[in-house]
Amino acid sequence: MSPTGNRRKGERRKEDRRRDLRVPVVSLAKLRFPDFDAFLDEYSLNISRGGIFIKTKNAKPIGTRIIFSLALDDESKLIEGQGEVVRVVPDEPGGLGGQIPGMAIKFTRLDKSSTELIENIIKNYKDKD
Repeated sequence: MSPTGNRRKGERRKEDRRRDLRVPVVSLAKLRFPDFDAFLDEYSLNISRGGIFIKTKNAKPIGTRIIFSLALDDESKLIEGQGEVVRVVPDEPGGLGGQIPGMAIKFTRLDKSSTELIENIIKNYKDKD
């Protein structure tokens, strides 16, 4: 018999149950901006319907689940949601080809007002072309 064949059913279930209880790391990212124009200056070229690139020297590892909040200094919410880190540009001298350090976050959940704001940012950016 194989080594796994010698195990009792209860032992296999216990291992499976333990594996199912593990959860990925969830990290919180909060960014504040003095005004909406400052937010647009930083992120209008780095945001899409699918995600956002957040400039940071302290990027989380790829696969990290993120709960994020982008707001104005007066606490007005801009974009809040959940996502997953899908790309990291490390903070290294010269960066990767001169790229700005940070992390790309793929959106996994956004509320309606956040989705609408992103759509408006994209629409207004296209209208400027």
